[in-house]
Amino acid sequence: MNKFLINYDDPRLNRKLEFAGFIAYGGKLLITGGQRGDETLDDVTIIDIETKKVDSKAFGLPKAMCMHGCVLIEQHLKTLENAFV
Repeated sequence: MNKFLINYDDPRLNRKLEFAGFIAYGGKLLITGGQRGDETLDDVTIIDIETKKVDSKAFGLPKAMCMHGCVLIEQHLKTLENAFV
């Protein structure tokens, strides 16, 4: 098993995620949006790949989203970089 993978129901995330978007950026894994039960999420979870530190509510997306197209796009790059500080 790849040591960089974290189970989607990892207890540090305190929830199961479905249909979330994923992106690797700046040594971090970002989980964007997704769904928990019937609830569509608007949060971005950041996991540091080296330390495995989880920030489960780093910042919110402009609106809740899941399924296809659930990706972090360039217009949010500044927000993303500020979250890493």
